[in-house]
Amino acid sequence: MGMAATAGTGGNALAIKSYSMAPGVSYSSSAFGVAPTLTAYLVTVESTSNSGANNIWLTAKATSSLGVPVVVDFKSATAIDFPSAHGTPCSPAPTVTDPSRVKCELGGLVSGAKAQIVLEFKVPTAPLNSAASKIRFDWSVSSGQGGADNQPSDSNTTQSWYSETAVTTAVSTPTKSQVQSYVSVGGTETGQLSSVMTDSSAKTTVKLPKAAPVFIEQNETSNKGSCSPLYSSCLASELKIKDPVTESAIAFPGLGFLEITLERAMSTLKNPNKADIANAVLSYIDDQGNPSDISTFCVENQGPVPPQVNCIVPSTDNKKGSVEGNKWVFRLRGGKNGLRIF
Repeated sequence: MGMAATAGTGGNALAIKSYSMAPGVSYSSSAFGVAPTLTAYLVTVESTSNSGANNIWLTAKATSSLGVPVVVDFKSATAIDFPSAHGTPCSPAPTVTDPSRVKCELGGLVSGAKAQIVLEFKVPTAPLNSAASKIRFDWSVSSGQGGADNQPSDSNTTQSWYSETAVTTAVSTPTKSQVQSYVSVGGTETGQLSSVMTDSSAKTTVKLPKAAPVFIEQNETSNKGSCSPLYSSCLASELKIKDPVTESAIAFPGLGFLEITLERAMSTLKNPNKADIANAVLSYIDDQGNPSDISTFCVENQGPVPPQVNCIVPSTDNKKGSVEGNKWVFRLRGGKNGLRIF
């Protein structure tokens, strides 16, 4: 949901717009390996004055329709992107009593110039498999020429607006798991997201080369129509990484590739004592429903070689995957949305 506001009058006026970079996210959960999830907003600041503004202060307060406490803490995850090289990264306001307030230096933003700020923070914790809801973020913004402290020394009129984010809870059952989050890269977060079934028979972990919203859904089917004679059940992991505005799949040209780890318990094999992981079957179905086998090994330290969309990182003994404890683990590289069946 995009919102707009104008901060200030006279010489330091700023036109401010924001939209959610992850319109749908899951509540965080400490259960079954579901890491804290993130939400993020892109704030675009444009100067409409001739004198330029040096600083902007953003404050967010949040409430959840599910009734869980929401604490906005920019110290946990804050990032900034100034494509036009204006200013320096945002930082928490100097006061330690207000972690919901952040200061961004605009570097004397001149009339007509724009800066883009990405603000990230953790989604609060809620029980697994509970009702969907919304989190409302009420924003306030002020700007000025100086002010190393938490209040602008030459403050303009503070303006307010709000944004809403749809929030579900992470799903984890014996036959299904689902989680969605904005995934940060290079900050305090790990740059990856995992989805785990409650019986631990399946886990999908995706690591990204750049920050983006990620949706993972896993499903387990019965042995009817199994995807391989080795398996007593077929596991399907669907990955969606889409632009929140255009709904088109996000690509990572020149940035790297997706690193996808698929895990299944050996108890899901028909004959765990005799099954050979070298005979494992992996397949991929793209967004258009086109199936293909995942059978080619990746070139060392590289991603898929066109026209491949997936490749297998071989184990140390040059097999499709590795046996780790009571699990089969497959490590893939790829660059597209779609369904991986393992």
